[in-house]
Amino acid sequence: MLFASLEFIFLFLPVALLGYFAIGRLGPTKGILWLFGVSLFFYGWWNPKYLILLITSILVNYFVGKAIVRSRDQWKARWAPNLMFALGLSFNLGLLIYYKYFDFLESLIYQLLGRTHTADPFFLPLGISFFTFTQIAFLVDMKQGAKEEKGFFSYALFVTYFPHLIAGPFLNYRDMGRQFKDEKIYFFNPQTFSVGLFIFSIGLFKKVLFADPVSVLVEPVFSMAATNHLVDFFSAWKGALAYTLQLYFDFSGYSDMAVGISLLFGIKLPINFFSPFKSCSIIDFWKTWHMTLSAFIQDYLFTPLVRSFVIPRLAAKKIKKMKSRHIVLPVVVSMTICGLWHGANTTFIVFGFLHGSLLAINHLWRDHGANLKSKLAGTGVFWTCIAWALTFTSVVVCFVVFRAPNLDTAKVIIAGLFRPSWEGPVNLADFRLIFILLVVALGLPNAYQLTREQKPTLKFNVPASPWGRAPTLQWSPQLAWSLAGSFLAALSIIWLILAEKSVEFLYFQF
Repeated sequence: MLFASLEFIFLFLPVALLGYFAIGRLGPTKGILWLFGVSLFFYGWWNPKYLILLITSILVNYFVGKAIVRSRDQWKARWAPNLMFALGLSFNLGLLIYYKYFDFLESLIYQLLGRTHTADPFFLPLGISFFTFTQIAFLVDMKQGAKEEKGFFSYALFVTYFPHLIAGPFLNYRDMGRQFKDEKIYFFNPQTFSVGLFIFSIGLFKKVLFADPVSVLVEPVFSMAATNHLVDFFSAWKGALAYTLQLYFDFSGYSDMAVGISLLFGIKLPINFFSPFKSCSIIDFWKTWHMTLSAFIQDYLFTPLVRSFVIPRLAAKKIKKMKSRHIVLPVVVSMTICGLWHGANTTFIVFGFLHGSLLAINHLWRDHGANLKSKLAGTGVFWTCIAWALTFTSVVVCFVVFRAPNLDTAKVIIAGLFRPSWEGPVNLADFRLIFILLVVALGLPNAYQLTREQKPTLKFNVPASPWGRAPTLQWSPQLAWSLAGSFLAALSIIWLILAEKSVEFLYFQF
């Protein structure tokens, strides 16, 4: 069941909300049970048999987490929590390897042996990367001293909560468990509900009116490149920009809808997407694109790598301050793993490696490029434009690798991006659509800027914008804003009815 579908909007969501506010009044425990039940129904809508996998994963991680806390607090042996954590980590990684990476690893072995590998049809359980990594983070927190979780259903809801279950954002139990047990959220709050509807309407509009229409420009270009047919300059840029914008509005739309839906229940999710195409550096891009994944990578991959391999070496050399050159390898390794997290394909690994390399270069530039920057830039406006153009072009090229079925296809399209040749007339209508979407992405405020005074997300902190001050427009509980949100929702629903089917979110494949 998709957020951008008629059955979700007119059947599932109204029933879930009515039951929530009716049953939740009887106490948080009953409200938690109701939300847990509808979340399981939501997940089982695609394939009920994977409910067994999801519930098994929850049970194992919950009791391993309790065992980690018990061994940490009660046993004298220091190795006991580490052993419990290792068992839990092995279980989670084992699930991922079996369901997501086994066929990829098997094909690599076959290639090394010089044999042909034929893969059997296999369906990846939806959201397995998200609910597995969410629970790995939970085990790490337990190992590092977090309090024991005493309510199973509160923990189970934390993992399965349907607005985030399939494609994020990544959640922290301490933030969510506190909200689930708050009696206030189970009583209808008209202002929070209105903000949630407004943000949901913006996300639905992005998905249905922006992401899905531009997607038709993507497949022909990548299919042509997959046959090793040369792709000319304009076709390459059309395909690359169209996919970049499709992914942008698709993921941005999903993130807005997730936050908006959760607000309907009075529950705040962390912000996950904040106009990343306005970024003037790769560092800033990853601070605003899939923000909870970036935080996860930093907290659970990059920081442990630095603590384990960089800081001890620096201490031995008596270096007081860590320089950017010391974190190059941890950055590249962390982002390469981030790429692999997206899927079992060499394209994802290369995508992560490229972004890791760009981040490392960006860190080095910030430390050592200040003098050169002042000589080349001249004015702040000039440098901002150059920095934005380099950042955006790098992102587009990396997304070509991300979208391509293999590296050969990516090479064909990337070669076309930088080869000034074209075949036949250029379809200006396609580029008009791309231009309009670029103007929207770069020129208009996002949902969180419009509702910033309502603080619609957890730990709400609006990132600084390179484009100047925050917009003066601000949502308020007035008729004009209600009409604006209703207009966006109505257009989206009419489009859904005319289209007769919903297009799956791109991040569902991860």
